[in-house]
Amino acid sequence: MSDSLSQNQAESLLRAVNAPPPDKATQDHSGPVSHRIDPSHSGSESTSPPHLKTREAVDSVADRPSSGPAVQPYDFRAPPQLRRDQVQALHVLSDVVAMQFSRSVSTLMRGEIDCQLMDVDQCRHQDFVCQMDDPSCYCVIEPRPLSGQWMLDIPSKLLFAMIDRMLGGEPFPDDSPQRPMTDIEKRLIGRVVDKFLDNVSEAWQQVIAIHPVVASIENHPHCVASASPNESVVRVRYSATISSVRGEFWLAIPISTIDHLSDRMNPESWENEMSKASTEASRQTITQQLADAPINVVVNLAKSTISTRDLLGLSVGDVIATEKPVAEPMELAISNVPKFNVRAGAFQKKVAVQIESTVVKH
Repeated sequence: MSDSLSQNQAESLLRAVNAPPPDKATQDHSGPVSHRIDPSHSGSESTSPPHLKTREAVDSVADRPSSGPAVQPYDFRAPPQLRRDQVQALHVLSDVVAMQFSRSVSTLMRGEIDCQLMDVDQCRHQDFVCQMDDPSCYCVIEPRPLSGQWMLDIPSKLLFAMIDRMLGGEPFPDDSPQRPMTDIEKRLIGRVVDKFLDNVSEAWQQVIAIHPVVASIENHPHCVASASPNESVVRVRYSATISSVRGEFWLAIPISTIDHLSDRMNPESWENEMSKASTEASRQTITQQLADAPINVVVNLAKSTISTRDLLGLSVGDVIATEKPVAEPMELAISNVPKFNVRAGAFQKKVAVQIESTVVKH
């Protein structure tokens, strides 16, 4: 028996492949659909393989919408960027960090330190690392409970100026060694980094409660693979002035570690949450603090107008007459605002006044 198909069998098979799909209403869903070859052409009956489908059926399956999550395109050469409002929110948070760091690190440096926010932008991690000095103080930070790692880089010029101030010295702009840190210097600068991370944690409480910790402090940033080279990061640039030394340091935050916080990074929502957080306990605390605040109370005895000649001729024993009657009460002012009419007297061997009425505004 020959294994090849006859001409009639081949034509019948092609017609079965190109035939339109059967109506769904007439299909039997209890079992597979079979296609029969016309016996008038082949003289025999054959069933197509179960996996054989017409072109229309294949197209209908391809066009059928998927029941799973929608697939979103991702360009590895151009990673996703933060929106403009999210960058502004990071700018606000970073500005708060700079102000708090200036106050907290001044005691550690035994002198005033001026830290300011310079810029917040986005770049690739590779571009961020390429701008770093080598050697420098490159800190790998774990922003727990967030995933991923943040990076903090302090150049040698600013690094050794901080260490000199901590040890009681006076740094100079041109006196900065270009060498790696020793183990002792790493421990000293670690105290400064811990102060900075405490300020970051306080500022980010409006978004999420994080507790960043230092995973490692390295001397060569180009040898640390803390993120993918093409990963997009937020680059925060600070400037710090220590005595006569001024330098810049950078904080890099990979977008992948904070992209799920986009809904919380809205300064307007922070203000609403702060207004809602004004509970009865906080109001009582504010009231108690205001109740203990000192206020100046002044009693005006009388007013009079004299000439410059009379003023220059005043001496001990002279009497200055006023236009105010003796029986008229005096005026008591609170913070230079007249409030009560009072009468002078004595109480426990001290000069005192008694309130008689409230000042009526005309």
